[in-house]
Amino acid sequence: MSENTMATNAMEELLTKAIGGRSMTEYANSCGVSPMHVSRIKSGKYKPSKKVCLKFSSDPYVKSLGLTSRDFLEAAGYTDENEIQSVFTYEQILAQQMDTLAYGLISKKLLESQCTYQIKSSNQHEDLDFEVQITDGDVSTWHVVLDKSSQAMQEQARRVSYYYYLGRLLSFEAKKGRQYSMILSNDELYEELLKRVDEKMVKANVSVAYFDAKKMQILKENHYGKSEFISLVDDN
Repeated sequence: MSENTMATNAMEELLTKAIGGRSMTEYANSCGVSPMHVSRIKSGKYKPSKKVCLKFSSDPYVKSLGLTSRDFLEAAGYTDENEIQSVFTYEQILAQQMDTLAYGLISKKLLESQCTYQIKSSNQHEDLDFEVQITDGDVSTWHVVLDKSSQAMQEQARRVSYYYYLGRLLSFEAKKGRQYSMILSNDELYEELLKRVDEKMVKANVSVAYFDAKKMQILKENHYGKSEFISLVDDN
C-alpha cells in the first residue's frame, strides 16, 4: 500500500470519527471549513493545509474526544516534527487566556509574513497590553490593546467600555512605522465603535478587531488610516 493511500485512509477514518453522529455539513460549519472542502479531503482528492488541520481540531466535539491538530497533521501525511510541533504549540496557546490568545495570533501573523520580531511586556507602557518590535517590515512598532470583557457583558458595563475604547481609539498618536490594534471580545461593542467612529476622527494607524472566543479566531477587522498595516484576519 502506497504512502498516499495510507494517508488517505488515515484521514478518512479520523474525519469519520470527528464527524461522529452529525452530518458533514454540521462538522464543517463548526470548523469554519466548507463542506465541499471537507468532502474532498475525506475522499483523498485534496491534502489539507496545516491551517485546515488546525481548524479540524478546533471543533468542541473533537476536543472532547481528545484529538488535537497533531492527529490531523499526521493523518494528512505531514512528517516534519518541527512543523507538527509548531502547529500543536499554537493550538495549545489558543486554549489559554485572552492575552495569550492575542499573543499567539500576532505571532502567527508575523511568522507567516517572515518578519523578524520581538514581543515585549507592557511594563514601559501601562496603557498597553504588550508591544511588538519588528525589524524588517513596513510596521516597526505594533502596540496592542485587549478588551477582556465577556460577550455576555451587561448594558451598563458595555456603555462604560464603549466610551473607554472610544477614547483610546481617538487618542492614539500617529507615528511613522507604528500600528495599533484593539482586539475586542464583545461583538456589540465592536459594532457600536465602528458605527459611531468616523475615519477622519482617528489620527493613528489603527486596526480594530473582533475576537470570537468560541471559534478562537478574529472574525472581523476594520482599519483606520492610509499606512500599511498587519491584518489579524486569516487570509483563507
